[in-house]
Amino acid sequence: MAAEKQKHESIARLLDWFFLLRPTLIFPLWTMLLAGHGLVKDHDEIGATRWLIVTISMSALFGLVYLLNQMRDREGDRRNGKSMLIANDLVSRKTQHVVGILLGIIAPAALIYSGFGHLGYWMIATFAVAGILYNYTPLALERTPVGGVLSGAIGGWLLLQLGELIAGRDIGLLRELPYILAFSAGCLLTSIPDLEGDRETGKRSFAVAFGERNTALFAGVMVFVAGLIGIFVRDWVVVVPAVACTILIALALKRRDYRLSVAGNKAAIFLLAMGIAIGYPYFLVAMVVYLPIARWYHWNRFGLDYPNFRAEYANGAAVTRMNSVHEK
Repeated sequence: MAAEKQKHESIARLLDWFFLLRPTLIFPLWTMLLAGHGLVKDHDEIGATRWLIVTISMSALFGLVYLLNQMRDREGDRRNGKSMLIANDLVSRKTQHVVGILLGIIAPAALIYSGFGHLGYWMIATFAVAGILYNYTPLALERTPVGGVLSGAIGGWLLLQLGELIAGRDIGLLRELPYILAFSAGCLLTSIPDLEGDRETGKRSFAVAFGERNTALFAGVMVFVAGLIGIFVRDWVVVVPAVACTILIALALKRRDYRLSVAGNKAAIFLLAMGIAIGYPYFLVAMVVYLPIARWYHWNRFGLDYPNFRAEYANGAAVTRMNSVHEK
C-alpha cells in the first residue's frame, strides 16, 4: 500500500510542470475567447489544425499570465492555503524563469505560424493588462479594489476580442457587454475566499476594502444586469448562468453565508462553459478529460479535493497540508 502511494506521488510530481500553469483557471479564459468567437455567427471555419496551433498559442499566453501572478502573489497564496507549487517553494526559481521564457516564445511564435500574426497587438495588450499591469508596475491593479474591477472588465473584453477577430470581425459592445459584466463579477467573487490572506499581506482587494457582503452585492448587481442585457439581445448562453449565479448570490445575501456566492460563481462558470461547449465539442472533450486528471493530481500530490463545485473557502487545514508537503 505504501509502495503504491509512493508511486502515485512520484507520477504526480512529474505533472508539476503542467499544473504549475494553473490549467484549471485557464478554462474560464478559453470560455471567454470561444464566447467571442461564437458571437460572430457567420464566422469562417479555420480548420482543426489551425485551431490546435491557436490553442497552443493562447494557452501558452494564459499560462504565462498565471505564472507571473503566482510569482508576484506567492505569500498571499500560501496564507490562503492554495495548492500552488510556487507558493510553497516546490518549484525552483530557475525553473519558473525557464518556463516563463519558453511560454513567452511559444505564444507569439504559434500565433504567427497559425496565420493570425496580425492579432499580435491584441496578444500584447492582453499580456500587458493581465500579466504586467495586474501584477507589477506602480499600478499593480490586483492590489486595489478599482484596479481589480477594471482589470476584470478590460481583460474580459480583450479575450472576447481575440475570439471575435479569429472569427473575422468585431461583433460590437452591446453583444459583448453581458460577458464582460459576468466575467468582471466572477473576478470580484474570487476575492471573497482570499480575503484573510490578502488582508494579512497588505493587498487591498475589493473584498478587503468593502467586505464580503458589499462584494457579493456589487457582483450580484453586475450579474443581474448581464442577464437582463442577455435577454434583450436573446443570448441564452449567458442568460442561464447569469440567472443561476444571481439566485445563489441573493441567497448568500439573505442568509449572510457568502460561501453561497462563491458556489454561484463556480456554477456560473461551469454553466457558461457547458453552453459554449455545445458549439465547440473539442472544448467539452478537453474539460471531460482534464477534470479527473486534475482531481487525481491534487489528491495524490497535496491531499486536496480539487477542483470541486463546493461552496468552500481556503482554510487552516489546507494551509497545514501545504506546509506538510513543503516540509517533506
